[in-house]
Amino acid sequence: MGFDFSATEFKAVNEMIQAGYEATIAKMPEIKAKIAARKTNKEKEFERSKFIDKKPTVKFSALRFHGINNRQKVYLRNVIKQKYNGISLVEAKEGYYKLVSDPNFRTIYPRMVRSSKDIYDFELVVRPERNLRAEIGGNIGSRPINTLYFGLDYNYLNSYSLNLSSDFYLGRFYESASLNIRLDYPYKTPFYIGLNFIYNHWDYFKGSDLFIQDPILTFVDQSDRILQTVIGIPTKKNGKFMFKFAGLNTRDFFSQTNNFIDGDTLDNSIFNALKYSLEFERNTLDQKQFSYEGIKTRISLQYINGKERYLPGTESNLPFDRNEHQWFKFSFEHLKRTEKHVSAPMQKSTCKRLNMYLRWMVRDDNKGVDFGIWKNIKPADLICPLDVHVSRVARQYDLLSRNQDDWEATLELTANLR
Repeated sequence: MGFDFSATEFKAVNEMIQAGYEATIAKMPEIKAKIAARKTNKEKEFERSKFIDKKPTVKFSALRFHGINNRQKVYLRNVIKQKYNGISLVEAKEGYYKLVSDPNFRTIYPRMVRSSKDIYDFELVVRPERNLRAEIGGNIGSRPINTLYFGLDYNYLNSYSLNLSSDFYLGRFYESASLNIRLDYPYKTPFYIGLNFIYNHWDYFKGSDLFIQDPILTFVDQSDRILQTVIGIPTKKNGKFMFKFAGLNTRDFFSQTNNFIDGDTLDNSIFNALKYSLEFERNTLDQKQFSYEGIKTRISLQYINGKERYLPGTESNLPFDRNEHQWFKFSFEHLKRTEKHVSAPMQKSTCKRLNMYLRWMVRDDNKGVDFGIWKNIKPADLICPLDVHVSRVARQYDLLSRNQDDWEATLELTANLR
């Protein structure tokens, strides 16, 4: 059987695959005749396990580092967690991958060096990252959103790791500054301490083009400042607990109307607060992008306690005001793709499961089907659960005129049933 295909005939790919498959099947009796010995899958698995058991256990008796000083070697030993009787291959791999993800190192090359029979030394050739790095950039255009960026990073590696980073954005409409300090201690129970300062400022009056395009805009000048301390402790390999304590300050200048001129005093709203938060983060994704396995989650519990002051401007009829605010905030971050499993009217869903659940929780039939444990919702406010079967029967009895099964159809059926 012959085929006349060229290497660039991509439209004939399926025909080529089929031709190869048929040719292989035609040759299968000849192929099987040339295989003298045959074994079952169980027999092959047993032989493989016997072969693997014969392999000597790889264990490293010593750790050796090249390219760093003695204090930096202490840091690496603490990360890898070397024991007195050496480390296993698995422990060496885990320690190596921790170091590879550490921003203090540019390159790390591992080597196995035989010291005696079945005993090896684990060597790492290390090239530390540059201590100081600067970046500059920006956005230049014909509108007032032009922004200049400048960043500066400093890394210091000793028996601990110190990282200093700063970012500055300068522009007419928006400007900001951030300063981050982080100390990592790779002890038996590793932890890190961080200090962050962030400043943001938006001046809508200077960004005149933006101001004119939004005539109902009331905020003229906004700024916020955050000073935060973070303590983080890892949990096993992929998670960490974080305790955060922060001081917040927001200041907003605005007008009650759009009619104000230079010399007018704008209204001023000031909010000062303290924020306490406990967070847990875990990431087991197999890839940073387009992952196939694993989960990424972040759970946060925050408590905010603050005071707000309102200072009226020259065009305001409101008096001076002062209020205190306290609240808790709980958040559970998740992967965006998981949202498709939760229905919502905005997605034109009938929300059948949610409406069924509300029926069970709100109605009370004294028969054990509907529990009736939610007393704050009236049964008369419930929405009729709608699916394919309910919609078909409803149209037969002229209770539903809409052809599409969506949230509007659910509301129409509920209104007609009432």
